[in-house]
Amino acid sequence: MTTKVLSQSDFKHLHDKSHIIPEKIRAGLKKLGPKGWQYQPDFIKTCEIGNPADFGHHSAQFEADHCVLIGGSKGKKAWAGSKELADRLRAML
Repeated sequence: MTTKVLSQSDFKHLHDKSHIIPEKIRAGLKKLGPKGWQYQPDFIKTCEIGNPADFGHHSAQFEADHCVLIGGSKGKKAWAGSKELADRLRAML
């Protein structure tokens, strides 16, 4: 019986949160589709991210295009599946 030898790339895909969490966010945005949106707590669940702090550490790269602030900086956040939808939602506020 031979044991598979794993590469550094394998390790990254299995354990590096700076790779894993953004990939999960991309998958979550894809699940929303171009016309869907969710409030942030639900979106974190859609992304299948167990620790909201992990989401917070890695979501900044997506916020400008997909995040809609509702009620200012202390309000809710919504996540849109496309930049176009996020722009339309922002225009409604």
